[in-house]
Amino acid sequence: MPNGRSLINIKFSGGFGCWVVVAVLLCGMIYAVKSCSIVSIETKEKIEFSDVQIESQLRKEWGFYRLETLVNGKSEGYTGEYVCQYSGVILLGIDLTDCYDFVTIEDDELVVRAPQIKILNNDFIDDTKTVVLKDFPFLGADDNDRIVARKDAEAKMLEEAYSDERIRLAETSGRKEIERVIKNLGYKGRIRITFSKDLNYGN
Repeated sequence: MPNGRSLINIKFSGGFGCWVVVAVLLCGMIYAVKSCSIVSIETKEKIEFSDVQIESQLRKEWGFYRLETLVNGKSEGYTGEYVCQYSGVILLGIDLTDCYDFVTIEDDELVVRAPQIKILNNDFIDDTKTVVLKDFPFLGADDNDRIVARKDAEAKMLEEAYSDERIRLAETSGRKEIERVIKNLGYKGRIRITFSKDLNYGN
């Protein structure tokens, strides 16, 4: 009986050891497959998201901030004062249509170097909404007075549009919008977006 019990223990131990070896081998195989998959995915991401490919998706006109304005423009003449109220809508943004080499990938960080914020629509006053508040007595305003008053209103609108606060708001909106588009492409790395007046992209 002692010998029989010993044989049984030996057989059981040998069987348990085989299962341990098999389990270790399976774990090793699973780890190897996962490691290969991770490397494959990382390599695939690096291949798919090149700076040139992302640039092609960003190369367009971007409107980031819409400014609705209502200002008074005036012209003073010999017979009195001509004052009108002008309505305008100014769109602030950037134009990347003819820009190249503005996207780079540096140390796993995607960098977008955009030009400074500017007004995208030059004719932003809606003349159909102009209201005359004060006209010259007797003869009324001539064409020159109307031109002067309109230019006065236009200058005021431009000053408001290019104020530090408006530019800051446009840049904040721009960073969010560009980053959203890049992430929608599937890019999951870090993103940095800058706006600079010193940039001069060639065609």
